[in-house]
Amino acid sequence: MIGTERRALRFDLLREPWIPVVTLKGEPETVGLREALDRAHEFRWIQGETPTVTAALHRLLVTLTLRVYFDGSAGWGTQWSELWHRGPFPTERLDRYLNGEGDSTGYRDRFDLFGDRPFFQTPDIPEELLGSTAKLTMFRAAGNNATLFDHSTQEDQVELSPAEAARWLVTVQAFDTGGLKTGKLPSQPSLGNGAATVVIEGATLRETLLLNTTPNWADDTLDPRPGPGDQPVWERDPAVSQGSKEADKRGRAPSGLLDLLTWPSRHVRLRGRFGANGVVVDGVAILPGPRLSTDLRSVENMAAYRRTFTRKKNVPGKGVSSPWKPVQLEELRGVWRHCRELLLADEDNDSQRERFRPRNLDHVAARHQGKDALPESTVYTIRVLGQQLDPNRGAVHTWLEEAVPAPAAVLRAQPRETRLEPLMGLAVSLADDVGDELGKLEREYHALLRDAPRAERKLLQQWFWPRLSEHFNDYLVDLGERIRENDVGAFEPTENWANVVEETAEEAQHRWVELVPRRSARNLLALAECTSGYQERVRGIRHEFDRNLKSYDPRPRTEDE
Repeated sequence: MIGTERRALRFDLLREPWIPVVTLKGEPETVGLREALDRAHEFRWIQGETPTVTAALHRLLVTLTLRVYFDGSAGWGTQWSELWHRGPFPTERLDRYLNGEGDSTGYRDRFDLFGDRPFFQTPDIPEELLGSTAKLTMFRAAGNNATLFDHSTQEDQVELSPAEAARWLVTVQAFDTGGLKTGKLPSQPSLGNGAATVVIEGATLRETLLLNTTPNWADDTLDPRPGPGDQPVWERDPAVSQGSKEADKRGRAPSGLLDLLTWPSRHVRLRGRFGANGVVVDGVAILPGPRLSTDLRSVENMAAYRRTFTRKKNVPGKGVSSPWKPVQLEELRGVWRHCRELLLADEDNDSQRERFRPRNLDHVAARHQGKDALPESTVYTIRVLGQQLDPNRGAVHTWLEEAVPAPAAVLRAQPRETRLEPLMGLAVSLADDVGDELGKLEREYHALLRDAPRAERKLLQQWFWPRLSEHFNDYLVDLGERIRENDVGAFEPTENWANVVEETAEEAQHRWVELVPRRSARNLLALAECTSGYQERVRGIRHEFDRNLKSYDPRPRTEDE
């Protein structure tokens, strides 16, 4: 009976509304996959209920864009330019993909949430393993999940609409936490937790999808048409959860970009039924899926990485490098602090690289040169989305989303042609150093008085870091405009930024001083001692910044440097 009811259920992800978008007029709308692509030129962006939902839906639509509209009939650059300049996406290509052509029967039936081959799911999971849908929505308590966002529990009977369940299904595959899953099976966090997701925004959703559609890295010819081994998850044979534990534990390498973008981090099965008001989802099982056996940095196109070098005697080049670290979002310090890793190209020599910007930004930078080059004056917005897990990586601590401007002139800058890296490094280091001194001021004061728990000693940080984000965005835009004119023009924006940092820190300090109790001479003496030392250290930091800025040489490097 259960099987019969399941086959009768239907939720067509192509037609039914489940993807939340914002129109060009700023109005929210919910659409199906088909409408999201056919009307992508009419939408401004995708806006999910959390940053992780937004990121996961972007990756899904980028996959479809790459799979459907790039058919290998022309070179990658030529085909991309044609799609960019033509207006709406060609509907006939989506029709051919869904309905089939020649020997292909098409893939229309692969987008049903409850079909014989349910979308993004593993149909062989036994019915007895299905439990509360609270495990699917990561803001609810289930298993290892904390009740930070919601006070429901795993035993609560939670019913989801098919649209909500579909969004969280895609999100869980990309951003599920680690910890024990259905059947008490341990798992690693899904791949999206490995680094913040970087999405380049255009003026419309259509532009955004094209800007993030990069050549297939698994194909040496850079022809985006996937080979037989590189397929999105819905084109593959259904995964098998039973008996595949050892294979999942060993992991595998992705066969291409389509495979990676739809990586099945979990074996999932949804249970639907007919409710009083239509179809609802009332059960789910989530089991560990295949692990990625490849270093994520070598294949991920929407993430940035960094590392440092330690100079040692008798070691050529920059010295010994630390392991690569992904750029992640933080609660207080803005992601703009990683502007070099996010925006700037680095040396071609991999052994000497200090940063690795997202490959989708490499693709955009290349579109601003050669034939049909996009305007140099363009300023993109990159949305950086992600989440922080708790120390055990078994629950979501918080979701985060930030935006950073990306001037085309900055993206195109080459290490030997412009010396933006040390200049931007100087600007970020100034903020870091002053921010550290603010934290030190607060810690020293409370240490002298011994009257405040450590958790409360972050007021100055809260009044300093968030206020710098908008100012740094202005700095980046100004920097892009100036370097299009001449390299020396970068001095003035950087000096203005230094003044903003100093003024913001001073405002935070004054605000803090006003709130500090003055109940006794002991309070006043501690305050005077700490603020005096702080101000002297900040003056030294600014003096060193000014000295380094004056010695900054904007001229291109020679081959010997």
